Amino acid sequence: MSSSQNVHTQTDTDAQETQEWLEALEGVIANEGPERAHFLIEKLIEEGREEGIDIPYSATTQYIN
Repeated sequence: MSSSQNVHTQTDTDAQETQEWLEALEGVIANEGPERAHFLIEKLIEEGREEGIDIPYSATTQYIN
């Protein structure tokens, strides 16, 4: 399966781990706010790219032109 395939069409091979990650994200949002959650997600994306994961680039920013 291609790593660039839509995440919604992929089979979750470890649903428990996925749920733990999602709960951790919810905890960060609830306790530290969405800005911190955004920062952590950006760091994960950066690390994934550095490790060779094919993560498509998104030109979307938080700023509205």
